[in-house]
Amino acid sequence: MRIGVEIVAALIVGVAIGYFLDRWLGTKPWFLLLFFVLGAAAGFMNVFRVVGGLGGQVGYRNKSEPTGSENGRDPAEGQDPADRRNGDG
Repeated sequence: MRIGVEIVAALIVGVAIGYFLDRWLGTKPWFLLLFFVLGAAAGFMNVFRVVGGLGGQVGYRNKSEPTGSENGRDPAEGQDPADRRNGDG
């Protein structure tokens, strides 16, 4: 169900933006067509993201990803605080 909603929502937003731009600028149907295509592309990108499992929460990190250094600690953690202030690290 989510996949269908992703595509339809992206198309509705794209068509709405194109329709209102065309009405405002008097360029019917060019912006409608352009934003229809962009909305369809955005919808399919969202579907691929959902299907591929790439739609994780903001800040989510897989356990297999490195955290900044080999041992999982902050690289600046062992520095002297005076060195960090001066940018000598």
